[in-house]
Amino acid sequence: MPKTQSMVVLLRSVNVGGKNKIIMAEWQTALAKAGLMNPATYIQSGNAIVESPLTPIQTRASIQQLMQAEFELIIDTVVLAKKRFLEIAAALPFADADVSKCHVTFLNRTVKANELAVIDPFIRDGEQVRIDRQIVYLHCPHGYGTSKLTNGLFERKWNTIATTRNWKTVQILAEMLRNR
Repeated sequence: MPKTQSMVVLLRSVNVGGKNKIIMAEWQTALAKAGLMNPATYIQSGNAIVESPLTPIQTRASIQQLMQAEFELIIDTVVLAKKRFLEIAAALPFADADVSKCHVTFLNRTVKANELAVIDPFIRDGEQVRIDRQIVYLHCPHGYGTSKLTNGLFERKWNTIATTRNWKTVQILAEMLRNR
């Protein structure tokens, strides 16, 4: 039997505003049916922990095919190996920030240093942004809902796929991974 590894699966824009509706219990069943082991979901926004003998890139492709076949949806997906996700969850760069105002945006490609300045005009007073390869750490003291630092902005400016989770969700997913 091939060796498996735990991974985090993050779907972009499911169950938001009545669009791309997926019942998490059905998604969990579909993940198992597709050969991903021990699937567990967390809240309705498309978070899952799975075990797979595939690489994260192969698992991502498999899940995207599954979403189209089972739910007739084309959903952008980010998949990260356990080790990388735990590194992200341990690396919040804002020491004195209110963690309830912190978020992590997951990208499907690395942003290069020469691309960073294009978002500067969208950073509001007090907001903080730190980028680590394919991860954008955000501190939005006025609230994420009022920030211009959105998935859509990053996707347009950096030609990437982006999905954001609040810090609490990142920590819960990390705990789910640690318990595997």
